Amino acid sequence: MIIRPYEPQDIAFVTDAWIREIPATRQGEYLQGGVVKHYHPPLIKRALLLGSSFVAADSEDHTVLFGFICGHYRKDEDVIHFLYTKKAFRGMGIATELIKRFKRMDKLAFTHYSRHVKVRRKETKFYNYPESYFNPYLFFKVD
Repeated sequence: MIIRPYEPQDIAFVTDAWIREIPATRQGEYLQGGVVKHYHPPLIKRALLLGSSFVAADSEDHTVLFGFICGHYRKDEDVIHFLYTKKAFRGMGIATELIKRFKRMDKLAFTHYSRHVKVRRKETKFYNYPESYFNPYLFFKVD
């Protein structure tokens, strides 16, 4: 497996996975499927275009993808919009490797709160971030 920068040909994988996982987010529990499918794809494309994204790919065939991370950097923190690993490959360290490639600072804001995120108690750390918090509004603001 390799971690490489997101490329335009990855758009279908990223968008499809993200849209399918929205119901697993805290905010997605209350959205009807048609709303997500209509409004979220342009926001995902904007985040991919303006932010920093990486994919986990097969080391021999770089078009075979296992997961991705999409976010952007602020002056004092990293912002992760979405972190995804295909279900069959979860628990193999792919998300950890994506975070290692993405991480620049010790403070993290995340904009989509999936049931997979284990930041439920104040003392719980998200991967190697000493400080992390949920802020959905940063998804709409890339600075």
